[in-house]
Amino acid sequence: MKTQWEYRYITEDFLFEKDYKYIGTIESNDPAYLAEGYPTKFEFRFKIIPSKNKKVNGSKQSGDFIITVPFEYDKAKNVITTILYNIYQRMTFQYGKLKLLGGLIMGEHIPETDKEKEMIGENKYFAHLSIEEVGRETIFNSKAFQNNLKNPLDIGLVSQFNQAVQSKHIINKFIGLFKILEDTYSRNKKGERIKEVLKNDDLFNIYSKIVKNENKTRENFESLIDSIVEARHKCSHLKNNKKYGFLPDDPRLEEEVRPYLNIIEILSFEVIIAGKKN
Repeated sequence: MKTQWEYRYITEDFLFEKDYKYIGTIESNDPAYLAEGYPTKFEFRFKIIPSKNKKVNGSKQSGDFIITVPFEYDKAKNVITTILYNIYQRMTFQYGKLKLLGGLIMGEHIPETDKEKEMIGENKYFAHLSIEEVGRETIFNSKAFQNNLKNPLDIGLVSQFNQAVQSKHIINKFIGLFKILEDTYSRNKKGERIKEVLKNDDLFNIYSKIVKNENKTRENFESLIDSIVEARHKCSHLKNNKKYGFLPDDPRLEEEVRPYLNIIEILSFEVIIAGKKN
């Protein structure tokens, strides 16, 4: 069984003049990769199909990237990200600004035997739709603003918070928010471990106020701190030859960092409101 995956793209400063077709090869002897049942070597097909309307929403061009791999859906989705990541990085590095639009991803099952045709039946096509929930607009509250003016906030940390939440990249946003917790509680002592520093009563009390009742345990709090600090290490340090740390478009960011963005943003906000402790 093969599957075909279709991604929309836009370019900002270069054009594809025509349709392009490529055959690529993936080789790996990674034990974890092989343990999942993938072959040491396989071919994939890649097509670039520019739209006839080259300028879309201010971009130079839009179009489709179509990738075909020799795996059924569940196995294919684990390698598609890696393939697309490599293609994206190489093109951006060599030619300029390229953006992949991940909101809607179309796909097609391509059966190669009668048994596979029978298995998929009429379910030939599939799609992923990513929807971002947009909250209600915030209304300016003059009384609350006046009360905040009386609160001796650390404007430096306020500036740091604003810069962090406005950052578009997940790594910059996460590190920017983490710095607020680090600045508030770190004593800069020799041998100080930030993981232990953040497991203090003050931050635990703030955590207890903002999470649901069933999560208000010390164990859950300390587990959260462990995860946040580990994510921070991987965002801050890169040892690519040892497969440690995150590159800017590492697909692992979605699983290992993004889930903690909301809680670290709320914690940082409440820490600033509470005032510095060191």
